[in-house]
Amino acid sequence: MDKLRLLNMLVLLGLNQSGSFEAENTRLIRSVNRYLKYYLSEVAFSLVRCDSEFKHFYNLKFKEVNKCQFKRAFALTARKLVRLVFALRKDNRLYITLEKY
Repeated sequence: MDKLRLLNMLVLLGLNQSGSFEAENTRLIRSVNRYLKYYLSEVAFSLVRCDSEFKHFYNLKFKEVNKCQFKRAFALTARKLVRLVFALRKDNRLYITLEKY
């Protein structure tokens, strides 16, 4: 399964835009695999608690908006996780946190 196909299947946040306008509140898309979305969000939650890089990313995204902060931050963290997994899988590498060095 290629990266684009998986990301399209996982759409973690819906789009609500018209021209150059992009809404802050977006609708939840129900046509995705709900179990995959649930487990990705659980993994993202664990990473936010245990990994300093993901915790920093989550806090950065949390502070950007005023409404639905935690939903948006977790969805964006889960998207970052998917990109990371694909990059590591493509390069055949293991994930090593910066704290170990």
